[in-house]
Amino acid sequence: MLEFSAEKIKFKIGLEAHLVANLIYYDTLASPVQLNSSVDIFAAYLKQDFKLWKLRLDNKLVYQYVSNTDAVALPDLISYHSLYVDDEIFKDKLGIQIGADVYFNTSYYPREYMAASGHFYTQSTKKIGDYPFIDLFLSMKVSRARMCAKAAHVNAGLMGSEYYSAPRYPAAGRTFIVGVSWVFFN
Repeated sequence: MLEFSAEKIKFKIGLEAHLVANLIYYDTLASPVQLNSSVDIFAAYLKQDFKLWKLRLDNKLVYQYVSNTDAVALPDLISYHSLYVDDEIFKDKLGIQIGADVYFNTSYYPREYMAASGHFYTQSTKKIGDYPFIDLFLSMKVSRARMCAKAAHVNAGLMGSEYYSAPRYPAAGRTFIVGVSWVFFN
């Protein structure tokens, strides 16, 4: 792994390289196959966070390359962005963050899951990706108590209904999540 970061400007760039030898995977017939050659996996990432007054924009882009896509399936590009307001209100007694997250990856042929064997196997009929997942969130902190509310995948059904986590396994639709964490100690 090679990484360069400039904390002052909230910037990171990095490169990861992995060499996997003797990999065993399941082919299109869901039969185990062991590779005689190695698989090269490279990932280059760029992270840049911006702050303007109380407005924040966090960004991360990842590019991935796999030398053998039959053995390992990964999207070429992953993009994550978070735009939010970060503030302290009521005489700095209440910390609050409100904003949106966007996650996107390019289309690829992911592994298909076989429940009978509990394994993922290679397939080349159903691509997933090229679809943004948008979440809205509100987070608050008062002393030792934290509260959050999140509307996950708010764009469900607005841009079609073809969103999957794996072939034949639809990703969750629009959901609402509420959480509370309160530490009781002096």
